[in-house]
Amino acid sequence: MGSSGGIAILWDKRVWKGELVEIGRQSLKFTGVSEDFSWHITAAYADCSREIRKVLWEELKAFRRRFVGPWIVCGDFNVTRYPSERTNCRRLSGAMTYFSSCIEELELIDPPLFGGSYTWRRGDNHRSASRIDRFLHCAQWGENFIHIKQNVLPKITSDHNPIMLTCGGWEWKKSYFKFESWWLEANLAMEFEEVAKKEEIAWKQRSRVQWLKHGDKNTKFFHIIATSHKRFNTMEQLDIEGNIVKDPAMTKEAVQNFYINLYKETEHWRPDLNIQDVNMITGEEQVWLQRPFEEEEILESIRMCAKEKAPGLDGFPMIFFETFWEVLKKDIINTLITFPLQSEF
Repeated sequence: MGSSGGIAILWDKRVWKGELVEIGRQSLKFTGVSEDFSWHITAAYADCSREIRKVLWEELKAFRRRFVGPWIVCGDFNVTRYPSERTNCRRLSGAMTYFSSCIEELELIDPPLFGGSYTWRRGDNHRSASRIDRFLHCAQWGENFIHIKQNVLPKITSDHNPIMLTCGGWEWKKSYFKFESWWLEANLAMEFEEVAKKEEIAWKQRSRVQWLKHGDKNTKFFHIIATSHKRFNTMEQLDIEGNIVKDPAMTKEAVQNFYINLYKETEHWRPDLNIQDVNMITGEEQVWLQRPFEEEEILESIRMCAKEKAPGLDGFPMIFFETFWEVLKKDIINTLITFPLQSEF
């Protein structure tokens, strides 16, 4: 298979139950099962010819139509996505554009690469190098793992570097409550189109993307962005006083202590500020600046905030406070009046 060599898929039978389900001209399809998790992997060895390589893209599209569930595509694609992935490359070629369009059409995600910029090298001092090997995964795969990334490993005899896909833990930490903006428009008799619209609003809120408007069929985009935020907000390890700590409990404690100490006041003195011959505000202006907050002033401030943003851990966004202002305003006003006096909520 391929212009030279071939594809080999190996797995540990003590962990996975696997089955080779299909053999293509430039790919092999494998299905694995471990406990209750079933997944698919397609190993690819693309031809160097752009025209012949199109056979691989058709094989991947056909496989995607017939199978559902978490899916990984990996191998030597013999093409890069961007000029930065090849040495001495200055422009985006048609082959690169076509490769990226196929990835988008298959709804695959290209996780970040760590440990190096290239996976293939040739010549003295590796003057010719490119990233032609990679892992790709579908959104459903990303929903099952915490931190997905590709790692370049040291090469031994081949001109290719091995790459390893790491996915972190199996389960997500339990999410806190999140108020969904579309609940404000709930209707028990919603038609299908309305349900789709509400779903898009919900995923937009999770994705925290402000420059796209809902209503433009962007649900899948918002879903991928939200999953990406969730993945990259995870810390796998932390350097604590020169020691690499991976234990989640110790990491959490270290972060908490860092911010406790960061905002802890260690000095008991205050600098004196004696400024002369400057304009000062009048007594009336001082009184006006220290006056209690007015209702309209508070409501206007809420309206100026991003509607999907939640200021606290309770998960309620600003649109919630604006919509239910008549119900909530008494508590909100009392809280803001009390805070300057007691310095706490």
